[in-house]
Amino acid sequence: MSKFFHLLFALAMIGLIAGMIKPAWVMRWNANPSRKRIALIALPVLVVTAMLSNVTRTPEEIASDQQIAEDKAAAKHEKKPAENIKPPLPNDIATNLCSVVVTYVSGVLASKAQGERIDIEKHADRIYSQFSGQVPPQYRAYEKKLLLHFGHGIDRDTDLPATIQKYRADPLRFSGALMTVCTRQLTTAS
Repeated sequence: MSKFFHLLFALAMIGLIAGMIKPAWVMRWNANPSRKRIALIALPVLVVTAMLSNVTRTPEEIASDQQIAEDKAAAKHEKKPAENIKPPLPNDIATNLCSVVVTYVSGVLASKAQGERIDIEKHADRIYSQFSGQVPPQYRAYEKKLLLHFGHGIDRDTDLPATIQKYRADPLRFSGALMTVCTRQLTTAS
């Protein structure tokens, strides 16, 4: 029954809009149609049909509307998605993210130093799953985004042999410098 009143409401709304544009379209039977008369007829019809459509809703429709409202409220209170997370991050989270990044970059550079062809996406997935407990859940998507960013950065490195040479010369120093730069970038506002 509420669908019937929804239809009447829609027709009254269309009539109101059309009548406000050109009153003769709606009040053909009247010699002097006016916007005021159309408003005096359409507005009470709109109010009554809106109330009747609300009163005649079925329990299923009410439950569906409540479920939609709960879903919207839950989505609103949900943690930030990766695209909304931006520095500065808390120090402990930045340190954990950077330690995962350093592990990832070290693995990629070691593989490239040995002349291996490496799939950045697959390696990022492997590291991502290997270090699953190190970062809070709301930062996991950001972690994946960060890994891919560094991986593709290595792929685009114009002087990759020099980078590999620095890594080979002193892997611990290279990793420490990378950790410092990464942590600084994530803990300060950009």
